[in-house]
Amino acid sequence: MAITIVINNINESVEIQDIIYAVTVTSSSNNAVPDAFIQGSFSNILKIGPVINFPSGFVPGNPPTPWTGITIDNTATGNVPTVGQFLMFSKDKSANTSGILGYFMDIDLVNDSKGYIELFQVGSITEASSQ
Repeated sequence: MAITIVINNINESVEIQDIIYAVTVTSSSNNAVPDAFIQGSFSNILKIGPVINFPSGFVPGNPPTPWTGITIDNTATGNVPTVGQFLMFSKDKSANTSGILGYFMDIDLVNDSKGYIELFQVGSITEASSQ
């Protein structure tokens, strides 16, 4: 089963196969700004499924109103978001990484200069691999 949700301001980072989640939230105001803080609980996050399409169309009328949305495959979960839930997404870490992956790195420093050379510092930035 797949569901289509009309969302006219979709985050531009959402791609096909990103996983959509929904959470029930409560809102409160701060300094007379409605919905300045959205609050939710991490215990009630509901996995909906992966994005499979970005449909668009027009609502009949004079003039017709354009709409865009996302289609989510919820076959595996059977979950459907309800009105008022906050939707968020996550990306597959194996497809959205960059850099060298692996356990070891070998570096050779070569000096082609004929004169006196001093090496004061060598630095490295390492991160945990997503693999």
